[in-house]
Amino acid sequence: MKKIFLAFTFLIGLTTAFAQSNLKFAHVDYANVVDSLPSKLAADKEMKTFIDDSQKTLQELQTLLERDYEIYMAAKDSLSAISKEIKERKLTEQQMDLQRKQERTQQDLETYNERLYTPIEKSFKKAVKTVSQKYKLNYVFETGSLLYLEGGMDISAEVKTEIIRLEKIRLGEG
Repeated sequence: MKKIFLAFTFLIGLTTAFAQSNLKFAHVDYANVVDSLPSKLAADKEMKTFIDDSQKTLQELQTLLERDYEIYMAAKDSLSAISKEIKERKLTEQQMDLQRKQERTQQDLETYNERLYTPIEKSFKKAVKTVSQKYKLNYVFETGSLLYLEGGMDISAEVKTEIIRLEKIRLGEG
């Protein structure tokens, strides 16, 4: 019985060691691969333009509201009750318009972000999958989220080549 138990334990240990030796790990540096892509650079530029334009518009509305409020405060004591009420209603409407514009801008920013960056993310994942299948990898880790990394297979260059190929196809250039 003892020999059977030892043989069984040895067999399990051997099977586990064999299974572990077949596991293949690699890592990829997301920032290195994606940040230099022409499509990512173009998306960043579009996003910056959208944000800058939106901030300018919101700042103009804020400035207009502040100016109208200062004019109202300066003239408030000389206005009739009905004029005060009309001016206050107008200021309240301006404030609400500004808040609605801020909310719409935030929603537009999220939509724009998704429209610009989701295709790049999909291409990245597809490129990682293609390279992983080529090398028969079981796991691919993102370098930026690893606490410790020494050696190992870095597939960033292969992924970068593959994502550039995929992006050319997606953009109709290849």
